[in-house]
Amino acid sequence: MRILFFLFSFCFINAQSAPFKIDEVLTYRAFFSGIPAGKGELTVIELDTIQNSPAYHVRFKAWTTGFTDKLFSIDDKIDVWLDIKSLETLKVEKRIREGNYKKNSISFFNHDEGWVIVDGDTLPIPAGSQSPYSLFYSLRQKTIPDLHGSLLSTVAGKKTTELKVLVFSHQKITVPFGDYVCNQITPIRTDKKEFKNKGKISIWFSDEKPAQIPVKIWLKLKYGALVLELADRIN
Repeated sequence: MRILFFLFSFCFINAQSAPFKIDEVLTYRAFFSGIPAGKGELTVIELDTIQNSPAYHVRFKAWTTGFTDKLFSIDDKIDVWLDIKSLETLKVEKRIREGNYKKNSISFFNHDEGWVIVDGDTLPIPAGSQSPYSLFYSLRQKTIPDLHGSLLSTVAGKKTTELKVLVFSHQKITVPFGDYVCNQITPIRTDKKEFKNKGKISIWFSDEKPAQIPVKIWLKLKYGALVLELADRIN
């Protein structure tokens, strides 16, 4: 009984110290290639356990509506489990629906032993590798301007990519939910062939501490670019 109480207390204390709360919901208006297209949502669902480790279960969703949905339908849902202390990726479940492209995928990360299992295949990964979708939360516990020039590795599909983090501070951003001063994170590839190309994601984090919420998100999808702008915030 004492052990159970200790574990509950441990999880509660760490959850309280995170830059976000359980049931936090961030709602976005979505624009696909510049056209109003639908909605997006980031949700902290619950505390869970993955590989015997306490974890946050978070979810990213994006979907089209109206005319855009008929022209090019998007209905993506990505569930991510993050270690409660480090916010490292522990598990990812992806359900991607973009036009005629459909993909389901499950990944399990083992950071201690340096591997990830992606759809049944085991692959080596560098220390600290993350899903790109984890960045919406893991970067919120960092001092973002200090990340400029640092390196990180992301696992997308069965490929691990080393990225260099570029930070552009004091960016003034206007979104449906209001005006913000933000730090923009843009990871770029470090391999010589594509070093000059922007990465597949840019995130503008508000400069408010400790929340540092993602106010704007740019995602390169299979057939275009999806921009999400904050429209509402709960918790």
